[in-house]
Amino acid sequence: MIRKALVLSLVAGCAASALAVAPAFDPAVNLPTAQRPGGSAAGDWDGDGDMDLAVAADSIDRVIIFTNNAGAFSQTAEIFTGANTGPDTLQAADFDGDGDTDIAVVLKNINSVRVYTNNAGVFSAAGNTATGIEPRHMRQGDVDADGDTDLLTANRDGASVTVLVNNAGVFSANTFSAGDEVGGADFGDFDGDGDLDIAVGRRQVRDVAFFTNNAGVFSMTQNISTPNQRPGSIETADIDGDGDADVLASGDFLNLFINNGGSFSGPAFFNTGGQNPGDIAAVDLDRDGDPDIVVGDEDLNFVSALENTGGTLGAAMQFTTGLHPEQMAVADLNGDTMPDLAVPNRDSNTTSLLFNAIDPPKGCDADLDGDGDGDADDFFAYLDLFAAGDPGADIDGNGTIDSADFFAYLDLFVLGC
Repeated sequence: MIRKALVLSLVAGCAASALAVAPAFDPAVNLPTAQRPGGSAAGDWDGDGDMDLAVAADSIDRVIIFTNNAGAFSQTAEIFTGANTGPDTLQAADFDGDGDTDIAVVLKNINSVRVYTNNAGVFSAAGNTATGIEPRHMRQGDVDADGDTDLLTANRDGASVTVLVNNAGVFSANTFSAGDEVGGADFGDFDGDGDLDIAVGRRQVRDVAFFTNNAGVFSMTQNISTPNQRPGSIETADIDGDGDADVLASGDFLNLFINNGGSFSGPAFFNTGGQNPGDIAAVDLDRDGDPDIVVGDEDLNFVSALENTGGTLGAAMQFTTGLHPEQMAVADLNGDTMPDLAVPNRDSNTTSLLFNAIDPPKGCDADLDGDGDGDADDFFAYLDLFAAGDPGADIDGNGTIDSADFFAYLDLFVLGC
């Protein structure tokens, strides 16, 4: 008789092998874009069910709208932000609560964020909200837990970050000191109390600082050095799968800070294969349930993808973009359900579309208990059916239950969910 421990070991090994999928992208498709593109965002601007793009360019100051037609993009509109406004990073969300997707743009030269509201694909300026000096690296989240989308900017020359609190489409700013030469910032519930805290990369002092949210008042509770590195972009994601938000920072390496109940350890360093890591995005590239990491390299002109391998990150794989990749947009751009990337290239005046080359997950034929996965419970459920001669064990459908059915089920299990 096969010992249960041995079967469990077999099951675990099969499941692990089924989920081990290395990141892969098709060669980049490069969209011509205006001079010096920087920020990008994805959203269904026209309401047809696929994801369109917006790209900010600071020459001439504008946001360019690209419409998606079955994965093929064409420029359909331009939103001029005003001379010398310096449009930079973008975020897309339904800021005014009317059911369609709007666009927020950092105007770094005039120290503000402007929201453009969407009305059936036509965008209108909804006003500016002041930030600190030279805002960059805008992120979004519901910081006051009222159901609408708020914003966050890292103000590089203002030694500050700004929280832009959204109240039915009207924003109010809370700017607070965060340390000299702020490189990036992001929201995350670090202490598990249900509201969003903030992590800040501080280039001048070479550390990442963690600010705890107490009813909208932010206070620094921890800072951790990034030895000899000047952290830039910040991204939060639950890397180790324990339910709390970990933090990643770009520098000479990718820096990972693991959250242990509100206290951070690290950083662990991961080589991206580049020289100047820039924008970071956490995205489940292989749809195995955990976030993988993509990092743009501003000097060597590629993005690196690092697979999440059970709470740590695997070896970086590089995928070519144009010159000096900037803020990435993550979305399913070709309708195959898999996350793709749009990467503006500042010095080649293009936006690279990197379509995910991993096949979408198939239906879960190994799921016998109906919980959406194929795990040890399903394996033992099949053994029970097989031993009882139950018709449900007839995998090959030939009317008999034999070893061929057992191995057919094992094949389904190895394929995973």
